[in-house]
Amino acid sequence: MIRELIHENLPTPLYRNALDAYAARHKAIAANIANASTPGYVPIRVEFEKQLANALDRRDRSNRDVQFHSSNLADYKQVRHRVYRDESAKHDNGGNGVVIEKETARLLTNRVHHTATAARVAGLFRAVRRLSDIK
Repeated sequence: MIRELIHENLPTPLYRNALDAYAARHKAIAANIANASTPGYVPIRVEFEKQLANALDRRDRSNRDVQFHSSNLADYKQVRHRVYRDESAKHDNGGNGVVIEKETARLLTNRVHHTATAARVAGLFRAVRRLSDIK
C-alpha cells in the first residue's frame, strides 16, 4: 500500500523523459561535432526544458482559479523532448552552423544535467526501498 502510494506520487515519468532528452541531446551534439567540417550541415538541437516550462506555466495558470488536482500533475510529467534542425544557426564555420566551442559547452552542460538527474532518481529509489522495508 505505502509503496504504491509513493510510486503514484513520484515524478518518475518526468525523470525518465528528462533522461531520454539528455541522451538524445548528447547524440545530437555528437553528430554536430562530427559534422563540424561538413559544408552546409545544419546543427541538430534537442528542446526539453522549454517544453517543460510551458507545461508548468499551463499548470500554474489552471491552478490559479481551480483548486489543485492531481490530474494537473500528469500534464508536466508527460512532457517529451523535441528534436529539430537549427536553421537559425549562423553559417560562419566553413559553410555550416557548428561552432565547436559552443557544442563542447553544450555537451558539458548536458552532462551536468544528466548526472544531477540520474543522482536524484537514484536517491528517490533508495528512499522508496527504505520505506518499503518498513513493516
